[in-house]
Amino acid sequence: MNKTGIKICKQLYALTDLGPEDKVDLNAMREAMGVMQHHDAITGTEKQVVAEDYARMLHLGIVECDIITNTAFNKLFTNNHLGDTNSAPQVNLDSCMLLNISQCEVSEKSSNFVVTVYNPLSHPVSLYVRVPVTGQTYSVKDPNSK
Repeated sequence: MNKTGIKICKQLYALTDLGPEDKVDLNAMREAMGVMQHHDAITGTEKQVVAEDYARMLHLGIVECDIITNTAFNKLFTNNHLGDTNSAPQVNLDSCMLLNISQCEVSEKSSNFVVTVYNPLSHPVSLYVRVPVTGQTYSVKDPNSK
């Protein structure tokens, strides 16, 4: 998770007008990112026990950010169903935190999965999305099922 990750968290929090109970989750990531600005964290000169504490705080921030992401997307899905919470799908988004080493448990072990790509920028981008898979054949569709 980097500054883009916290930007996504903050945007989804604001976009879906989440309440103060979710702000606690957002603050966990803000605090972790603040501590990561310490010169020892940046240069890697801290003692091992401190490095482990940094990793623990960052992991907690990522987990809390995932809570915001799931809550926000479920709220967006509910709003798209005109407030009918009975017909709105409840989704549980899983993050693939090891994509930098081409590893994602969801895409490698599931026969069916949906990839959600969120662009936190204020302008459109056109990029390839690489997802590690183990199967031979896949059907890839856009949001319009094409």
